[in-house]
Amino acid sequence: MVEILVLVIAPVANAIEIKQQGPVIPVEPVTIALSTVKKPESSQQNLNLQPVATKTEKQSISTGSVEQNALKLTFKEAIFLALRNNAKIQSAEIARISQKYAVVVAKHSFQPHYFLQGSYQYFSSTDNRDRDSYKHSANAFDVQPKASLLTPYGTELGLSMNNPISKDDRYREWKHTPSLTFEITQPLIRGFGRDVVEASLNNVLDTEEINKLHLKDTVSDTINTVIYDYINLARAVEALKISQVSLKSYQSFVKRAKALIEAGRMAKNDIIQIEAQVAWQDSIIEDHKNELMQAQGKLLNTLGLDNQTNIQLPEVINYDEIANIFMEKNTLPSVDICKKFVLTSNTDYRILGITLRTLGRSLLVAKDGTNWKLDLIASATRHGKKDYEDSGINNLFKNKEHDEKIALNLNISIDDVNAKKAVIDAQVSLDQAKVSYHQLKRQLELDIATIHNSVINAKKQLGLSQQALKLQYQSLAAAELKYNAGRVSSYELLTNQKDLTMINQRVVDNQVNYINMLTAFSKMLGETLSRLDIKLTY
Repeated sequence: MVEILVLVIAPVANAIEIKQQGPVIPVEPVTIALSTVKKPESSQQNLNLQPVATKTEKQSISTGSVEQNALKLTFKEAIFLALRNNAKIQSAEIARISQKYAVVVAKHSFQPHYFLQGSYQYFSSTDNRDRDSYKHSANAFDVQPKASLLTPYGTELGLSMNNPISKDDRYREWKHTPSLTFEITQPLIRGFGRDVVEASLNNVLDTEEINKLHLKDTVSDTINTVIYDYINLARAVEALKISQVSLKSYQSFVKRAKALIEAGRMAKNDIIQIEAQVAWQDSIIEDHKNELMQAQGKLLNTLGLDNQTNIQLPEVINYDEIANIFMEKNTLPSVDICKKFVLTSNTDYRILGITLRTLGRSLLVAKDGTNWKLDLIASATRHGKKDYEDSGINNLFKNKEHDEKIALNLNISIDDVNAKKAVIDAQVSLDQAKVSYHQLKRQLELDIATIHNSVINAKKQLGLSQQALKLQYQSLAAAELKYNAGRVSSYELLTNQKDLTMINQRVVDNQVNYINMLTAFSKMLGETLSRLDIKLTY
């Protein structure tokens, strides 16, 4: 029976073993999935492209030493943790307290207002005109309740009551002479109309809508940052694993070269190149450790955790599952659909549209300020009796004394340059905002088309790099066979190993880039929160 060498490719990058078996086993072609390379169905085994060493595959990926008290952090757990602890979100939530109260204050302008004013006076005098001096004193109180109401059409309603209560030492009883006044003021030119009167309230409501959009944008930006930092940390872990596995491969090459030298099948100088590669790989590992520490610190800061917190990522980062969150059924909507959708959901575009509405209202108010001021004022007053015998609140309705008044007040500003300047400034601001609005529309349509194409290209690059990784596995396996047979030099073997390491890292980079493109695409469409089933309470 002829013995041959059959390659068994382990389900991780660079984990390639060479075993001897008897009968010849035919090797069927492998196929490519989104994030895995599969062996033939008969083998019932998937090749996970995530470059984690085989011996550590069943361990959690940890950014530090594996401790039982380490925080195990999944993708969604990281997002929810940031929603609770992130400093930017906490600050935005605190700001909402004053923002919401501003709406209460603005609405209060069109609700009844109540006032109460009171006063007290003491009067004393001495008369020395006669031989005997005479001293006179009096006490006076006045309580004035008042109620007012501003209607959306500018009408001001007022109801006030005077309650003078006095006592002279010449009389034994208190004197109470109340009066009740009802007044109406209606602007007829300047300040007339619901659009003008409610302009301040509507501006506050627009500001509140903008504040809500800013809160949503802050949360979306934070989530995107968490996703980027989380995936970048996973990438740093994978890069370190790739380098460590490559180092073991180079070390095995050194042992194999020494065996060939002892057998007289290799020159002694040929091993120097392999040993140099081992030293170089050691330095690369140190670089990757530093990158890992930086990525961990950045994620912990985004999550609002202490920088000494030990965290562990899951055993395997399921990039397919993350991608499916932001792209259902592995398909993207057309560019035309995206252009229409981005104009209705993009936060910046919506904020600028609200700003246009506010600036248009400001122009209306500025033009109203150039008008004549003509107010109609009508009032009616009912008086109580002024004698001591029948004073009190009851005599207000017994007495037939009353006054009515109607007046027109006209105020004309001649050559009011400040009012004219206010109109010009408001018009200029509105025109500038319109230009920015149309420019932002064009820019969004261009950006959404660009990022739509970037997502498609990122997916293609991921598939091509996975195909290249599968072929490079086969190339390295063939090179090892030739190397053991003495048909290739150590240089060619090292080149194949370097290429495998590089392609392994490229697959991870492409996976990270693909996720980042999808999250940026979702952010531009304003879908980040809805994709993650996050609802905000404003």
